[in-house]
Amino acid sequence: MTGAKLDAAGYGRIRRNTYAHRVAYEEAFGPISEGHQIHHLCGNRACVEPDHLVSMTIGAHRFFDRGKFSATCRRGHPRTRENIGPNRTCRACKALTDKALRG
Repeated sequence: MTGAKLDAAGYGRIRRNTYAHRVAYEEAFGPISEGHQIHHLCGNRACVEPDHLVSMTIGAHRFFDRGKFSATCRRGHPRTRENIGPNRTCRACKALTDKALRG
């Protein structure tokens, strides 16, 4: 699913100053946190599918935009909405680390 009109950068727009992916995210998950941007896990800037959208800090968003994004973490866990934290941390890896620290 994509936004109806695309701007020059390939993002879907509803109105001149309204990004379709931001509206889709807010309708599905609520307000976007202060200092966060919406990232398309699928890589398609026109996509408005809620399962493909994740809120992350601006710094983490820039990391992904530089082409350093991978579909999996270094241990092979999928980078999905459920598994990626707001600062691009892998929740599955964190759980494994926490379990190992507890002994």
